[in-house]
Amino acid sequence: MSRVQTTIRFGGNTYGAEYSTLAGLYWAQGKTREIMDLQRIYYLNNGLYDTLRSALYSVAAQAANLSALRNPAYRVVEFYAAKVWPGMLPDALPIELLEGANPNIEARIWDIWAWSNWNARKQVMVRWQAIYGNSFIKVAGDRQRKQVILQCIDPRHVVALDLDDRDAVAYIRIDTPMKRRNDKGEEETYTHTEIWDKAADRLLVYEHQRGWGVTTLPAPILERSMLEQTGVDFVPVVHTKHKDVGEDLGVGAFQLQMDKIDEVNRMTTRLHEIIFRHNKPLWAAMANMVDASGRPMPAPRLANETTDGELALSENEILRLPGLSKIEALVPSLNFADHLAVVDAQMQELQRDLPELAYYELRGADLSGTAIDLLLTDAKDRLLEARGNAESGLVRAQQMALSIGQAMGLPGFSKAEIGTYATGAFDHRFGMREALPMTELQRMNVVQAGVNAGLALATAMRRAGYTEDQVERALSERAEDRQRSFDEARAYLVQQRAIDGAGVYEDGEQTA
Repeated sequence: MSRVQTTIRFGGNTYGAEYSTLAGLYWAQGKTREIMDLQRIYYLNNGLYDTLRSALYSVAAQAANLSALRNPAYRVVEFYAAKVWPGMLPDALPIELLEGANPNIEARIWDIWAWSNWNARKQVMVRWQAIYGNSFIKVAGDRQRKQVILQCIDPRHVVALDLDDRDAVAYIRIDTPMKRRNDKGEEETYTHTEIWDKAADRLLVYEHQRGWGVTTLPAPILERSMLEQTGVDFVPVVHTKHKDVGEDLGVGAFQLQMDKIDEVNRMTTRLHEIIFRHNKPLWAAMANMVDASGRPMPAPRLANETTDGELALSENEILRLPGLSKIEALVPSLNFADHLAVVDAQMQELQRDLPELAYYELRGADLSGTAIDLLLTDAKDRLLEARGNAESGLVRAQQMALSIGQAMGLPGFSKAEIGTYATGAFDHRFGMREALPMTELQRMNVVQAGVNAGLALATAMRRAGYTEDQVERALSERAEDRQRSFDEARAYLVQQRAIDGAGVYEDGEQTA
């Protein structure tokens, strides 16, 4: 984490409030890289406050010892990773062509996904977007392999970013730490810097060992126009936001709740300190006897007793006490349950700001589908917002990739085969999917309720989220079952009529 050349002064016993102040300091100073570093540490969780304490020491601040015992950051991020684009491609991202789109672009997009290993990289994009509040997709052409790929750019590597009035990237600098082998076979690190400038129609590439964000760069190893490099006149980078609050950068899934996360960890740490401080009982040796005058006898003295009257007891030790003497544990009067209730109340408050946590609590709960739907409404709304932002950016990146592939002359990307962006041939979107898919039992209950209410089976199944193939298969199977039942009933009637006409014996008597 970068050093901040500012001295922070705190007064009194803050019990860890300075951690939140650190995030506020970075925000006030516009240090987005440091803020993203904090968000990453909260997500990884291991050694969270140890790392933050080191950062505070670097700015001359002291910090209390906290433990990340109730940090929900990981669960919040993984909620989006599991629900935004779950499953395998192409099912995870069903492409829908808009009016005027060329039907051949769907196959070309599948090619781009395969070249980019997008089946795995899509999850990285979703996680970064939830952690940092931002994600970047860079479209790169590989003339040697005759491929165009989508690359996820770590938001922490973005040094500078300018957006135009349509939120398209107009200028971006990316400093990526890299590794390579030198002539001796030894591994060395360096920084790969790219500067894309639409106004100047220029791409600059540097390789240096000066680190991230330096203002003085060496001579570029590559300098050319964007049109010459990619065949297009736009910056081939797409910026998306997890939550758009009107700023240049987005807000992460838990970024606005870091104060409350610190508070609940502070309370939980204090509770654990009390538990471990008092988990060893204090013993008292009592005489329970009086002398001849009726006065209480002093406590019995034992062989291993110290001069100040304390007795150290070891495990499995047997004490020999005088008659009527006994030893009792003095249990401190500590309201652990009340303290835990306060911690739980704070977690409930945090859950109101992070409704994604309700998903984990309701799994396995014995509730109806309607009740679960109502309890997860806020989580669904946030999921749909994040998914919509991510898919909007991915569509733009795919349109860029189609244009760059066409400019590179890749097979299958010609104007005759897929059309052009200007004519609307690249217009597409992703189909609507359930935010939180119902279980099979919940679906069947919805279908049954719809049929009981008078809906046709096909309509009820569509409302429950079944696909057209599933609906058609169900209707076909239902028709087959009805036909089979009809055939069996008719065969039975025919058999009975034949029996009645021929005459048979029942109980030894002829019936006809």
